[in-house]
Amino acid sequence: MSTRIWFAFVALLITSGISGTAQERAPERVSLDALLTRAAWYLDYFVDQFENVVSIRTGPTLARSA
Repeated sequence: MSTRIWFAFVALLITSGISGTAQERAPERVSLDALLTRAAWYLDYFVDQFENVVSIRTGPTLARSA
């Protein structure tokens, strides 16, 4: 039990050290052109990866209104 507590304590120290250094940096400003370029790349990538995915309906169908 004491080794688990020791590992948890060490992990907590490491994690708090990493998050402390990450908070010191100012957030990076991204231009609109760079943001749109990234968004276009992501959209192309998404379509390429999932264009062949097809949904198959199983189970009872919804009642059609007359």
